[in-house]
Amino acid sequence: MVINARPSADARPSAVTDAPPPAVTDARSSAVTDARRSAVSDARSAPPPGAAAGDRPASGTGKRLRQGSPKKRAAIARAAFELFVAQGVAGTSVDAVAAGAGVSKRTVYDYYGSKERLFLSVIEDAEEAYAEQFAEILDRTLGEVDDVDDIEAALVRFGCELGTTVARSVGRAAAIRLVITEAPHFPVLLDRWRGPGVEQRALAERLGALAERGVLAVPDPVEAAAHFGALVTSSVNHRSLFGVVPVGDAEIERIVVSGVRAFLRAYAPHRPAS
Repeated sequence: MVINARPSADARPSAVTDAPPPAVTDARSSAVTDARRSAVSDARSAPPPGAAAGDRPASGTGKRLRQGSPKKRAAIARAAFELFVAQGVAGTSVDAVAAGAGVSKRTVYDYYGSKERLFLSVIEDAEEAYAEQFAEILDRTLGEVDDVDDIEAALVRFGCELGTTVARSVGRAAAIRLVITEAPHFPVLLDRWRGPGVEQRALAERLGALAERGVLAVPDPVEAAAHFGALVTSSVNHRSLFGVVPVGDAEIERIVVSGVRAFLRAYAPHRPAS
């Protein structure tokens, strides 16, 4: 599928814009966020894989991490993201992150505990920010559809908004490339790709609700969401190389309309002959 609440704007600019994803600052109420957070909580509390001796304090094991200043946390996450994208996790030092964020090395450790936990936090922030925007697009485009005659237009609106977000987001493209590069070294990232993601589950829930209204015929909403992703959003992803290659509005709309019509050939409700 495509890779699913929000602190203050100063502390956490969106990861689906060209800016890199910042740190988590406020408590999140979104169920989408809760689902993603639970998938990485164990990784943050467990000893990080492959941690170098110089990348954690001598007394770091079991040390309570500081929430600290939202601005410093955002600056650390932003600097870390840029360095991880440019140099990889192994090639990035905590000293370089601290220098890029304008904080001390001790502050980085106090806030995150280790470089590996910082990396997982940055990836989680990016995923949560995208999941949040995905949910907003879903509500805006498919929230009120209750007529079978409106479903194609609504799905096209959803696909075009989502496709534009994917195709135009430099930050998201960088985050995806980073996950692909580092996943072999972080099994928790691989584990999260083995089943339906947060966005697929959110779309499945919405498709199921549309089926209950008689707007779609969806025997398996999770499978239907995967099919929609393959026909629509994945096609835009591949066409744009996840935001690397510019794709115009007309091309995105063409891809989306074609995919939506194929989707509806499988999932439109049966209409009795008049």
